[in-house]
This record gives sequence, C-alpha cells and structure tokens, in this order.
Amino acid sequence: MKNLIHTGYLIALIFTGIFSAGAQSAGTRPFRLDMQFGGRMIHRELQPLTENLDFLNYLNGGNGNSAYGVLRLGFSFTPNDRWTFDAGLGVFSDLFSSQLNVQATRNIKAISSSWGWGMMAGFEIYPQYLDEYNQFHIQKDVDMIGDLDKNYRQHTLYDLGISLRPFLRYTGEKLIFSFSTGAGLNVFKPFEVLIVQKKPLGNLRREISYETDFKPVLTSHSGAEFSYTFYRGEAVSLGILAKAEVLFGFRNLTYTRTILTWTADNAHCETIYPDKTIYSKADITGGVFVKF
Repeated sequence: MKNLIHTGYLIALIFTGIFSAGAQSAGTRPFRLDMQFGGRMIHRELQPLTENLDFLNYLNGGNGNSAYGVLRLGFSFTPNDRWTFDAGLGVFSDLFSSQLNVQATRNIKAISSSWGWGMMAGFEIYPQYLDEYNQFHIQKDVDMIGDLDKNYRQHTLYDLGISLRPFLRYTGEKLIFSFSTGAGLNVFKPFEVLIVQKKPLGNLRREISYETDFKPVLTSHSGAEFSYTFYRGEAVSLGILAKAEVLFGFRNLTYTRTILTWTADNAHCETIYPDKTIYSKADITGGVFVKF
C-alpha cells in the first residue's frame, strides 16, 4: 500500500512536468508548498454483539470514536487560471507516509469579479486500525481457547475513495475561501485474517478464516479551505491556510467466513453481511504555505 501511495504522488509530479512550460510563460507563481498539522476524528456507531463478527466494531480500540494527530505535506500546481492540481501526503507519529490525496480542480465560470464556481475530482487513501477483533471469539467461544495467537491483534484498514464535488470560491487580494460538497465512492481494501482455536485439554482444533469483500459504497464528501497571503516578495509569497474535510456514509464490512473443524473435510463456508450504520470522518488542519 505504501508503494501505491508513492506511485500516486509520482503521478502528481508528472502532471507538474506536463503543464509547467505554459505556467512559466504566463509569468505567474504556479507552485505552492504547504505544511499543516491537525486532527482526524472518526466515528462509527457500535453494533450489538451477534453470532457473527462485525470487524468495524473494533475500529480504533472498539469504542466507536478515534482521534489522530496528522502532519500533512502538500504540493499544488496551477498551470493557468482554469486548472489546479494538488497532491498531499499525511503521516502519523511514526513519520511514515500513510495517507495520499490527489485532486484536480477546474474553474468553470466567474459569477463576479471575486466569486466563481467549478468542479473538483479527488482520490484519497487513508488508514485506520482494527484492534483486538479476536476478542469476539475469546468472549463468544467459551468452550474453546478463543485464539491461539497470543500476540496483540491489530490490522491496518485502508479506505480508498474517489469523489466529484462542485465548489464555490471567493478570491480577494489576499484572502481566498472555498466550499465544496458532492458525492463519491469509498471501499475498504480487502484483507484476510485467520483465527485458530483449540479445545482445552483436548485435541479438537478449529480454524476460522475471514476474507473481506471489495464492495464500494456511495458516500458524501464536503470540504472548506481558507488561505491568507500576508507577504508578497519578488520571488515568493507566504501565507497561512486552514482546511476542513468531512466524509459521511452508511457502511459495513462484508466477508466470507470459512470454518474448518478438526480437518479440511469439514469445511463450512458462508458470506456474512453485517448491518450498515453511520460512519464519518472529519479532518481539520492548519498551517503555512509558500508560493513561488
């Protein structure tokens, strides 16, 4: 997945190379680098315990809410007054790239000298954690040793999404503000896990394998961005910016479960569809930028 993130960032740089000649001839400052720090909040309604494992009940410790500190490094390229291309990398406390955002923005029409509207298309990958999902079997399968693996069970769950959003933008001498809202498709990257159980003081063994499905769902995407330029020099401009982004949808994580009891000849396989419920993610960041 990290290779995919780096590949996406390389694609954004290729866009830069394609359009750079036209931008430089226009005599503008088409490049912007920014660094932002902020927080990410994820909420997912917890579901009652049933006969089937609901992986999303174990997001981020299993309390239904999580909060992360995120450092974001961004690069923006505006080849002309119609197009802008953005790419951003986000890192958590381990300082390894764990999030990628790529976005293309098209100005369509000016409403007045300061207001205009357009469309933006984006692609995003971001991670979160499934913690101790084996507790479902430890608590439910009381007649067995619930999980023979004594290590801490944690899986990085990646969410991939695309979106298309109309936006409204105000452009002043120093201040720029935009708001966008639209729809998209999101999907959790499929994964596989194995739970191995054993009868206490006996030889009976059971293997439970989970293979999640690739099922995109419709989601709502909204965002707002504010920037203020406080210095304009001969070569560079400096300023501050703030962003807010919200993802909302009704989501679940379907999977195929295969249970092998004692031998592979006793395999039982079925597809499980946990209930869909509210899932939301909100990012709020702020920082500084330089244009050149």
